[in-house]
Amino acid sequence: MASFGRRTGLNESLLRKYLHGAQPNTLNLVSIADAGGVTVDWLATGREPKFRRDVVAAASAEPAPDQASGEPVDLQAIYKDAPPEGRRALAALAVAIRDRTFRAWLAAGQAIAEAAQIFDRTK
Repeated sequence: MASFGRRTGLNESLLRKYLHGAQPNTLNLVSIADAGGVTVDWLATGREPKFRRDVVAAASAEPAPDQASGEPVDLQAIYKDAPPEGRRALAALAVAIRDRTFRAWLAAGQAIAEAAQIFDRTK
């Protein structure tokens, strides 16, 4: 517990509270996920992928079609053709790229996760 506390920057008593059911704030959740090498989504919800290394491996396993062809991506066309959830995710991602704040990236991740859940249900 002491070692993990040092890696997270959180004190042991706070970590024990979390182990007994208290909910961490966003910054502490990210610190815990970073120290454990797991995704925030898995830590908060139990949804896979659990480990960040799995996310990185999946992302590099197959190039996206536009990367393979070398053709530029028409973001306006993608946005125009997207359903509302997809538009929200793209807009949140654009804000995160521009602002580069933790809060903006968190909002983008949440919007993308929501859109993915909706699209997954339609399969």
